[in-house]
Amino acid sequence: MKKQWKRLAALSSAAVMAAGTLLYFPTDTLQNISWGITASAAETVTAWTESDGLTWRLDTEGTLTISGSGAMKSYRNDDSPAYYNENIIKVVIQDGVISIGEYALWKCSSLTSIEIPESVTSIGESAFTGCTGLESIKIPESVTSIGNYAFCDCSSLTDITIPGSVTSIGKDAFYGTLWLTKKRQENDSLVIVNGILIDGTTCSGEVTIPDGVTTVSYTHLR
Repeated sequence: MKKQWKRLAALSSAAVMAAGTLLYFPTDTLQNISWGITASAAETVTAWTESDGLTWRLDTEGTLTISGSGAMKSYRNDDSPAYYNENIIKVVIQDGVISIGEYALWKCSSLTSIEIPESVTSIGESAFTGCTGLESIKIPESVTSIGNYAFCDCSSLTDITIPGSVTSIGKDAFYGTLWLTKKRQENDSLVIVNGILIDGTTCSGEVTIPDGVTTVSYTHLR
């Protein structure tokens, strides 16, 4: 019984000391602590679950997270949840999504950052067309195809990493990017990535396409 009373007394003393310590914090310090706690996690602004089973969630910091499993639907004939959305700053595609659908992030002009997981194998037509704020993109080793106009008119795009796994690059996939402008200057208009001739419509002469290439868009060699 005496031991229990001693424990209770010790706990009461500790509580009083903690309360007394808080009383000596300046008001602005307590406000900063409170602000840090409330601002640490972004809240969801809107969320959608599409017919393909993928969920799109946009938070208060402008991060769009796309989660689920399977292929993303095409938005060729209807608007995606991100269509023309200027509030999207960052896109995080979570592991399990195996493709980025056509017109999925069309003209998200404020978009500056994209995270693509190793589960993605293809980037659809016009997936990022008109994302004028995007400066760099790293395409993972899992991707094998990049669709027509995929990054067309991403006018600020200067840094692109295209892995050796890519065997198909569609028509004007990088048209209107600073990256392509620089590549054309370096290569006298002939741009070859992983053995694939891209956007080379101003070129003439003989082009050798190596084994392993499965698709060349008809406009590339006209």
